[in-house]
Amino acid sequence: MSRVILFFLSLAVSLGLVRAASCQYLIYEDKMQLEIFHQELQSASKENLITIIKAKEEDPFRRAAAVRVLAEKYLEKADP
Repeated sequence: MSRVILFFLSLAVSLGLVRAASCQYLIYEDKMQLEIFHQELQSASKENLITIIKAKEEDPFRRAAAVRVLAEKYLEKADP
């Protein structure tokens, strides 16, 4: 019985089925991390947001959130 389970588990790993399931969780965690940084940076000044965006050593999700906040706060919305 345990050999059968081991066989199917090995088959699932080799076909990428196990990894595909874990990628869904990674995408969810990425979205959550981006949202946390977005909320954190809502009160940041324009200069601080630009500094975060320019800093190469910053977390990529923090930089992306800074771009999003900067666009929401300081870019004018065009009327359609």
